Amino acid sequence: MASSSRSRRSSRSRSSSLTPSFAPRTLALPGYLAAAIVLGGASAAGLIPNLLLQLGGAAVLFLAFLRPSHRPAAAAEKMLLWIGVAFVVVALIQLIPLPASLWSSLGGRASVAHGFTLIGAPLPALPLSLDPRATVASLLSVTVAAGMFVLVRRADDRQLAAFAVTLTVMAALSVVLGLIQLVNGQNSPLYLYTNTNRGQPVGFFANSNHLATLVLSAVPFLAALVATARARGAEKVGGGAADIIVLGALAVILLLGAVVDGSIAGLGLLVPTLLGSFFLIRRGRDRRQLLIGAAVLLVLVGIFVVLAFNSPILDGYAKTSIDAGPTSRLGFYQHGIAAIRAYFPLGTGLGSFVSVFPAFENPQLVDSIFVNHAHNDYIEIALELGLAGIVLIIAFLAWWAWRALAIWRDRDNGLLPRAATISSAIILAHSLVDYPARTAAILAVMTACCAIMARPTRILPPPPPADEAAAPARHLAA
Repeated sequence: MASSSRSRRSSRSRSSSLTPSFAPRTLALPGYLAAAIVLGGASAAGLIPNLLLQLGGAAVLFLAFLRPSHRPAAAAEKMLLWIGVAFVVVALIQLIPLPASLWSSLGGRASVAHGFTLIGAPLPALPLSLDPRATVASLLSVTVAAGMFVLVRRADDRQLAAFAVTLTVMAALSVVLGLIQLVNGQNSPLYLYTNTNRGQPVGFFANSNHLATLVLSAVPFLAALVATARARGAEKVGGGAADIIVLGALAVILLLGAVVDGSIAGLGLLVPTLLGSFFLIRRGRDRRQLLIGAAVLLVLVGIFVVLAFNSPILDGYAKTSIDAGPTSRLGFYQHGIAAIRAYFPLGTGLGSFVSVFPAFENPQLVDSIFVNHAHNDYIEIALELGLAGIVLIIAFLAWWAWRALAIWRDRDNGLLPRAATISSAIILAHSLVDYPARTAAILAVMTACCAIMARPTRILPPPPPADEAAAPARHLAA
């Protein structure tokens, strides 16, 4: 009987820990996430909105400096911080002016030096970065990631639940906005950016692929909320029905958005996302029911896909060039790898892709398509940061794999850390064929996932005030 009561108390504590808190003092985390999704939907456009997000991140860092956290950083948090600091340091080193005789002898700089010779100008002192302005602009975006990391690190379980609710609701709102854009056509006034995928649902983003990333990254957190609502409802007769209905409606909207969006990468990642979300909530459930539910859901996804491909509204759905042409992703990768070789091992400078890439294109095959990113973040980082960037990529992926394995092996870990592993895996996988984390919105989600993964399993309460700690102990006797 004692063990049974302990089990019930444990179940209640786990479900209550995922009860969201939207008290005024706890709105910083969900508020900053919502702002990042609404304002940070483009990697290059939206200068003022992105600046506002960067100022918000800087303000969070300043307040954290004024009021340090009582909790010492866990080992995983320290490692993640060191990787982030190393990234910033490498980019800052790229801004240090070097003597003309030094920088002109480095890999890939001969053409730059030749340009000064052609105009008869002496070689000036220049930094490693071939586009210092872009490097500074890219460094400023780090404040968004840093601010989100601080907010998640200081959050309690109820605030993290509020984060999960906010992410799910904002993803659903972005889908609804995208559907309205689709119905209104290419001239819809609801497109937020001038350079965007007109005629496609993009929601708060400039790129429909990034809407797919947001939607898929919200699904595991929605699964965690559904599991919590069911557990809470099981504790009382007839309880949790309203929560399940609302969360079910959100699930339908997200599923519809993932299919209608038309992103090939999004469709490819949809099934793994759903399977991962099922694994997330399988504990304590009948495995047979789980398999039946998974089969039904996959059938529904298939029906959605068939209808989408045959819908006259979605003309041009899921059309992406995957051949080896100059304007295809394979073409981008070929030119990107050639650029990496030319500028190895020091790279071209953070954010300099747009300035460097045209030199590696075939002038006879260039058309009106503007290549703003490599559409593979790993190739782009290797090009911009050189050998240091490759080392940082390997270090981060090793950290991620270590934490993901530890989280899924530890039974004491809750639902949100597991959801964070799935969502971050989606973003990492999508980064193989796109650049989702170059937008402030997805960067904020990715940083939050990593910060949740880095949190210790058990967080001790803050120490009591000095006067309370020094008070003499009192004993009660029966």
